[in-house]
Amino acid sequence: MDNSLTLFRWIAAFPTATVILAGDFNGLDDTEVITRSALNPLVNRPTRGANILDRIYVNDCCYDDVKVVASSVRSDHKAVVAYTGAAPQQLNKTSERQVFRRRSLMQHALFLKHASSLMIELKDDASVQTNFDQLYTVMRALIDRFYPEREITVTSSDPRFVTPAVKSMLRRKNRLMRVGRTASTSSARQLSQS
Repeated sequence: MDNSLTLFRWIAAFPTATVILAGDFNGLDDTEVITRSALNPLVNRPTRGANILDRIYVNDCCYDDVKVVASSVRSDHKAVVAYTGAAPQQLNKTSERQVFRRRSLMQHALFLKHASSLMIELKDDASVQTNFDQLYTVMRALIDRFYPEREITVTSSDPRFVTPAVKSMLRRKNRLMRVGRTASTSSARQLSQS
């Protein structure tokens, strides 16, 4: 059975479904894909040399913008980034200091060792609110002791997924790589994933 006929039957059965076809279309002609699938192409810049090999086709305008950028991994293809929402603005870059709590396996181990011997005494004759306030004060002190607050600068040009904690890990990795301690960066990656 012809694949384009199957796609048309699927679209007829689910008329409100969003269809996204993406990948490396090295051996396929662009006009042939458009004709057979009735999908709209989104990539209009070369992704490998002068050719548009990496493409995205959709049946609905579900992406606000598509960019072709240099790949972050070693490849002769460029990366295609499609996203929804407003495009990141590069014109007026702003920065702000944000507070976060860094977490590591060592901090977890020290916290668990301390918490195993911790005794919190709540009074039977005290009100629920008083006991809760005491428990909250103890817990807050533990968090501040084992996971202290840190500050880092986050800019408007950082991608949305780069949180203060991620930015801190990236800075540490870059610092270690500059001094030639690449083995430390792989162990830092393993620690951050746990």
